[in-house]
Amino acid sequence: KRGSLYDVLRSSDLVMTWPLFFKMALEIAKGVSVLHTGSPSILHRDLKTLNLLVNENFDCKVCDFGLSRYNTGSNMTTLAKCRGTYAYIAPEVYNCENFTTKSDVYAVAIILWEMLHRLMTGAYLRPFQEFKHIKMDFQILIQAAKQKLRPTMPANAPTEITNLIAQCWHEVRDSRLEASELVASLTKLQDLYESQKSQWDALLP
Repeated sequence: KRGSLYDVLRSSDLVMTWPLFFKMALEIAKGVSVLHTGSPSILHRDLKTLNLLVNENFDCKVCDFGLSRYNTGSNMTTLAKCRGTYAYIAPEVYNCENFTTKSDVYAVAIILWEMLHRLMTGAYLRPFQEFKHIKMDFQILIQAAKQKLRPTMPANAPTEITNLIAQCWHEVRDSRLEASELVASLTKLQDLYESQKSQWDALLP
């Protein structure tokens, strides 16, 4: 009904709130966790706001499995190839290391940043758009991998949220959370918000 999450975040009619942020963030993380905890696990490999569909109740659904693969030995050659959308590709994928569940989590972190920026500023910004020296999309991938470049966190965002996102896009793959751990962390932050509503709501435009 509402198109993709990209469409939703770009809509001038959207009134973004903390409850809506946590609702959508948790549904995205839970969807990815379902893929990752299957047997064998499924790696999406192209998670981005365009590949998340939103219904009229703002329920988020993971879609577009064109690049998805089972995480099995027979797919190791494919999983070592650099595939996906540049702004969401994890550094290890650029370095031709095997794609893992934590490579998907890197992409989820970029998505969470997009949602957080929209929430804290009232305006949508594409990932890395603030860096004027980047003229071509492939430069994003190179600088993210070689220079640890990441989107700029909104200055007024709660550190609990920014720290979680930063952990999930950490340059060291093993330092990131699994999707199931991200679900647990987001749930704790949602509870924290509920206990500090007035302070958190006061941060919004």
